[in-house]
Amino acid sequence: MAVFPETTSLYYKGRTNTQLVVSEGNAPAEKYLASEAENENIKFYYEFGPENNNAVVIPKGKILAFAGVEYDVESEKHVPRVKICNGNTDVPMGVNHHNVYQRRRDRFSGSSVTVITREYIRIPLFSGDDAEAANAAAKAIQFGAAWATSSDPNDLYGKYVKADENGNFMIADPTTDRYDKIVGQIYGIETDIPPAGFLQYFMEFSDEQWEQFVKTTQIVPSPGRTKDKANTLDIDTFPVGTGYFKTTRDYAEALKNFRAGIPFLTDGYFKARTEKTYATLADAGILDVRTMGHVELTQDKKVKVNDHIGAALFVRLRDKLCKDALPKFDVSRGVIPEVVNYPEYGNVPPQNIVVKVGGEVVSAANLHVDYENNLVVIYFTKAITDPVDVSITAVVLENQIPGIPTGWDYKNNIGEVRILLMK
Repeated sequence: MAVFPETTSLYYKGRTNTQLVVSEGNAPAEKYLASEAENENIKFYYEFGPENNNAVVIPKGKILAFAGVEYDVESEKHVPRVKICNGNTDVPMGVNHHNVYQRRRDRFSGSSVTVITREYIRIPLFSGDDAEAANAAAKAIQFGAAWATSSDPNDLYGKYVKADENGNFMIADPTTDRYDKIVGQIYGIETDIPPAGFLQYFMEFSDEQWEQFVKTTQIVPSPGRTKDKANTLDIDTFPVGTGYFKTTRDYAEALKNFRAGIPFLTDGYFKARTEKTYATLADAGILDVRTMGHVELTQDKKVKVNDHIGAALFVRLRDKLCKDALPKFDVSRGVIPEVVNYPEYGNVPPQNIVVKVGGEVVSAANLHVDYENNLVVIYFTKAITDPVDVSITAVVLENQIPGIPTGWDYKNNIGEVRILLMK
């Protein structure tokens, strides 16, 4: 039989120590919860969150800091908590990997925090006329973002970044910021809008195709026959809006050729969305003006109505009219006013358009908006002896660019920045 080595013994000689590595450092395997202060401060309601989890308390992409150890009513223990880094007294510990939702007592709600420390991440990049404007643009989207006063990639490549007061990324000052404030370094910047690749598939109509598509989809109510017109069928009662799809094939072909992007996803809708006022009909933003009935248009584009029966004014805008008005939420729900600029926070009602004739607001009953053809139609209810100006205030899409990814579709966004985290 085998002989045991002489050094072998069966009595106690001490303990071994084998466990050293807990996890990889890209996302340390620790359980963190949002601090009580953050948990009570709802940033916005995210409609795409899981059931019973819509109230976001720490958005995805925000820089985090340690908030201390606080008592947890569910585990009945004191657990480490995190908060959004304030960029001043806080020391950053990493970046929030996903939306953290509000925890409530005895509910299936809330989520824990995953802190990423050494990943290579991509976030939207904002710029502005000054630091305040750029900072405000990044803050408004609620999710984690980066901002800089310069839009030149040569001024950004290789720069170290730190947290600002909102937990967003900003350029660090190497002369004053210590190493413990540094969160990462910029390794990549993409400022081509839209970016190259598959999204370039979503292109707009050519001018001729768009004009044809518009002609076949317009629906405008008729103002009726002009006073003293013969009681016979008169096509002039429909100066705009007589076209229609003659065959199913024509309809399918028009849709097939339509390349303006997926609505609200890749069409650049929210980046282009802006409120504009066309003070007079001579405004450069007004493409075409047509009259019907006894309506006169002066040389300086003022309106005079000799008889209101069957009288109407057709105004075509150069910028596309927005069909929807984004919601304004009750602040008591914890939603700050900035969220009215973006679509993620709820359903949208119809867009209101304000038209004034001679300074008087036209009622909704005497106003029609043809969104397909970008027309505003005004029906007159009284004569106007002295020529007056017509003004239109509406939310339009200015310089809309299809093919923009959803993460870039924000005001003052200039693309995305890619950061190698270094915590």
